[in-house]
Formats: sequence, C-alpha cells, structure tokens
Amino acid sequence: MAPLCVAWWGMVGLSARRQQPPLVNFMLLVRLYGNLFQPSFKLQEEMRIGARVIKCYHPPVPPAARVLTHPGVAQTDKQQLQETADPVLLFAGIRAAQEELGRRVDRSGLNAKED
Repeated sequence: MAPLCVAWWGMVGLSARRQQPPLVNFMLLVRLYGNLFQPSFKLQEEMRIGARVIKCYHPPVPPAARVLTHPGVAQTDKQQLQETADPVLLFAGIRAAQEELGRRVDRSGLNAKED
C-alpha cells in the first residue's frame, strides 16, 4: 500500500528523505497501518506432487488480530497493542500528513512563482 501512495519513495536518496519530515511521517503512518490492519494470507500447508507444488493458505487476517490471538504474546503486550493501535487515529494522522504534503506542493511545486 505504501509504494502506491508515494511511487518515487525508493528513488529518493536518504539525504532527501531527511529533508522531508512530512513525507517520512506519511510513509511511517501508511506502513504502520499496512503492518497492523491490512489482511494478509498465511501459508497453511505446502504439498509437493512431483515437480508441482500446491499451496493452501489460511483465510486472510490482519496481523494485529494474529498477534492478539497468539498464545505466546504476553497479556500486557496485547493490551498495549489494543490501546495504541487505533485505525481511526492512524487514518487521521495519514490525512493530516497528506494535507501537509499538499500544502508543501502548493507552496513550492505547481503554484511556485519564478523569481
């Protein structure tokens, strides 16, 4: 999801990323949302019949839900994840970062006046 939001992210050098805190903030929020709430498939089993490989997957589940149901994760960590991982707050942060990026483009990009 994040590469679709900012397609040129991989082509920008590290020094340019340091100079663009709103872009970095936006990318961190989008990656956090994807890592917590975007459903993903998990491999259930893999069968080999000769050279052919047949893969069976579990139904797609968000990674945060997997963490919350895993028996190896401590209850305190589960409570902390439930308290801090709020998709509504993440979307609000993403929208704010998008607005900031839009303001920067308006100031220095499309509407910039030549000297």
